[in-house]
Amino acid sequence: MLKKLFIYILVVQMVSVTACRCSIINELFKVAELIEHYQQHTDHNSSMTLLEFFDMHYFQETVHDADYADDMKLPFKAEHKLIQEFSSQLFFKHFNSIFQVS
Repeated sequence: MLKKLFIYILVVQMVSVTACRCSIINELFKVAELIEHYQQHTDHNSSMTLLEFFDMHYFQETVHDADYADDMKLPFKAEHKLIQEFSSQLFFKHFNSIFQVS
Protein backbone atom coordinates (compact mmCIF):
# COMPACT_ATOMS: atom_id res chain seq x y z
CA MET A 1 0.00 0.00 0.00
CA LEU A 2 2.81 2.45 0.80
CA LYS A 3 4.33 1.73 -2.58
CA LYS A 4 1.01 2.61 -4.26
CA LEU A 5 0.78 5.81 -2.21
CA PHE A 6 4.32 6.85 -3.11
CA ILE A 7 3.74 6.19 -6.81
CA TYR A 8 0.45 8.09 -6.77
CA ILE A 9 1.97 11.14 -5.07
CA LEU A 10 4.94 11.04 -7.43
CA VAL A 11 2.70 10.90 -10.50
CA VAL A 12 0.49 13.76 -9.29
CA GLN A 13 3.54 15.91 -8.59
CA MET A 14 5.19 15.06 -11.90
CA VAL A 15 2.03 15.92 -13.81
CA SER A 16 1.75 19.25 -12.02
CA VAL A 17 5.44 20.02 -12.61
CA THR A 18 5.18 19.06 -16.28
CA ALA A 19 2.05 21.15 -16.69
CA CYS A 20 3.68 24.24 -15.20
CA ARG A 21 7.04 23.71 -16.97
CA CYS A 22 9.13 24.23 -13.85
CA SER A 23 12.08 21.99 -13.21
CA ILE A 24 11.69 19.22 -10.66
CA ILE A 25 15.47 19.41 -10.13
CA ASN A 26 15.18 23.05 -9.03
CA GLU A 27 12.44 22.10 -6.61
CA LEU A 28 14.49 19.24 -5.15
CA PHE A 29 17.27 21.69 -4.36
CA LYS A 30 14.81 23.38 -2.00
CA VAL A 31 14.66 20.36 0.31
CA ALA A 32 17.17 22.06 2.63
CA GLU A 33 14.71 24.96 2.98
CA LEU A 34 12.00 22.46 3.82
CA ILE A 35 14.08 20.86 6.58
CA GLU A 36 15.09 24.21 8.02
CA HIS A 37 11.50 25.50 7.97
CA TYR A 38 10.24 22.33 9.67
CA GLN A 39 12.88 22.79 12.38
CA GLN A 40 11.71 26.38 12.90
CA HIS A 41 8.16 25.16 13.39
CA THR A 42 9.21 22.45 15.83
CA ASP A 43 11.22 25.03 17.79
CA HIS A 44 7.97 26.96 18.31
CA ASN A 45 5.78 23.87 18.73
CA SER A 46 7.69 20.76 19.76
CA SER A 47 4.62 18.54 19.39
CA MET A 48 4.20 19.28 15.65
CA THR A 49 4.61 16.17 13.54
CA LEU A 50 5.97 16.06 10.01
CA LEU A 51 2.50 15.16 8.72
CA GLU A 52 1.00 18.21 10.43
CA PHE A 53 3.72 20.36 8.88
CA PHE A 54 2.96 19.03 5.37
CA ASP A 55 -0.76 19.45 5.94
CA MET A 56 -0.26 23.05 7.03
CA HIS A 57 1.99 23.99 4.13
CA TYR A 58 0.68 21.92 1.23
CA PHE A 59 -2.94 20.94 1.81
CA GLN A 60 -4.47 23.89 3.65
CA GLU A 61 -5.12 27.26 2.09
CA THR A 62 -2.04 29.50 2.03
CA VAL A 63 -2.07 32.01 4.89
CA HIS A 64 -0.26 35.35 4.58
CA ASP A 65 1.30 35.26 8.04
CA ALA A 66 4.68 36.29 9.47
CA ASP A 67 6.54 33.42 7.78
CA TYR A 68 4.77 33.65 4.41
CA ALA A 69 8.04 34.50 2.60
CA ASP A 70 9.68 31.40 4.09
CA ASP A 71 6.65 29.29 3.15
CA MET A 72 7.03 30.33 -0.48
CA LYS A 73 10.64 29.07 -0.52
CA LEU A 74 9.49 25.49 0.09
CA PRO A 75 9.59 22.97 -2.76
CA PHE A 76 6.59 23.12 -5.12
CA LYS A 77 5.21 26.15 -3.30
CA ALA A 78 6.14 29.43 -4.95
CA GLU A 79 5.05 28.93 -8.52
CA HIS A 80 1.83 27.79 -10.09
CA LYS A 81 -0.44 27.72 -7.07
CA LEU A 82 -3.42 26.74 -9.23
CA ILE A 83 -1.70 23.51 -10.33
CA GLN A 84 -0.71 22.76 -6.73
CA GLU A 85 -4.29 23.25 -5.47
CA PHE A 86 -5.64 21.07 -8.28
CA SER A 87 -3.12 18.33 -7.41
CA SER A 88 -4.10 18.47 -3.73
CA GLN A 89 -7.81 18.28 -4.50
CA LEU A 90 -7.27 15.44 -6.96
CA PHE A 91 -5.22 13.54 -4.41
CA PHE A 92 -7.82 13.75 -1.65
CA LYS A 93 -10.76 13.16 -3.99
CA HIS A 94 -9.37 9.85 -5.22
CA PHE A 95 -7.30 8.72 -2.24
CA ASN A 96 -10.07 6.71 -0.57
CA SER A 97 -11.16 4.92 -3.71
CA ILE A 98 -7.64 4.05 -4.89
CA PHE A 99 -6.31 2.85 -1.56
CA GLN A 100 -9.63 1.64 -0.14
CA VAL A 101 -9.29 3.62 3.08
CA SER A 102 -12.35 3.43 5.28
